[in-house]
Amino acid sequence: FRDHAFTGTGLGTFSWISQAYQTIGVENSHWTHAWNEHLELLSESGIIGYCLFFASMSLLFIQSLAQCLKSRSRWVWLRGIGSGLALLSTTVMCLFDYYLRTPAVAILVILHLVVLARCAGLYSKATKNVAAIGGWAVRAETIRFFVWTVTVVVWLSLLVYSFNDWKSQRILLRSAESVSDGDNFKKLQKALTVFSGSPELWEKVGSVHYRRAVQNKGNDFHAEVNEAIRCYQKAVDLAPTWPSYYFALGRAKVLSGRPAEGMREMEKGLERSPRNRDLKLYTILCYLKLADRTVNSKDGNFYRLQAAANLKRSSALSRPLRAEDAVYLRNNTTLSLQEKVRLLEFFKHKKSRK
Repeated sequence: FRDHAFTGTGLGTFSWISQAYQTIGVENSHWTHAWNEHLELLSESGIIGYCLFFASMSLLFIQSLAQCLKSRSRWVWLRGIGSGLALLSTTVMCLFDYYLRTPAVAILVILHLVVLARCAGLYSKATKNVAAIGGWAVRAETIRFFVWTVTVVVWLSLLVYSFNDWKSQRILLRSAESVSDGDNFKKLQKALTVFSGSPELWEKVGSVHYRRAVQNKGNDFHAEVNEAIRCYQKAVDLAPTWPSYYFALGRAKVLSGRPAEGMREMEKGLERSPRNRDLKLYTILCYLKLADRTVNSKDGNFYRLQAAANLKRSSALSRPLRAEDAVYLRNNTTLSLQEKVRLLEFFKHKKSRK
């Protein structure tokens, strides 16, 4: 919110932007929503959008509730009070969880708002304005027709989009456990034809091709790894703020024999999540492993220097690397004795400074 205080990051972008602020476990877990609807709306729409939304909602709520309390009908009075209390309680509950992301709760809130606004208009003593005759009446009806037409078109568009998204997510969840099976893989490909704008689907299909490329070193290897790169690239294009997609694309390029391009993609992913210690550690490990596998001593020295540079920059992390991470790097790479001593001395020196 502090980085985008006034305009926000855009509605519906929290799950994509939040990874840039996580400190651990980006690839294994991520926050799809903040556990506070108000904070999520503030981060997505900024102060301007938040104030506009709550100003209009508060005005509608206060005016409608005031009209209900003035009514002589006990039914209107009780219904208005009930819907008003329901809306107030939901607003308070949204401080502790994302209740409005549940469709049933969201529909219930809309119904309470409609009931409150409708009760405010019942049994009112207001009479029709005499000026609303002739030309004024025609203009009012034209404006009303235009507003209703736009509303219906928007709602139908949202309905079609939501249905396609739900259908693709349903196929994605069903095929998550055994995605390598032929039938489930065909379902994923079919889901892409229905909802090609889902980066998760592209990443899942790319992972299938990547695993096939790892398991198959024969004639189909290049076809599988190139298809994996294409799918991962599509996921990156659709979700450019998601760091794990860059790392998946980088792994595929390294597997295809383009280590320099692959590490550049991983560095881009690291730029999208600069606070994440796990991704920093994984990047260092990849550089060290490439240094082990590289026959050319010049390239090997370059990768070691890159690993050392990332290791040095990790000192600025809010959750810096520890001695256990040094053991992890030492055990998963074939470092020389001198390099192992330098690695341990780095962590010991950093610990003594603390």
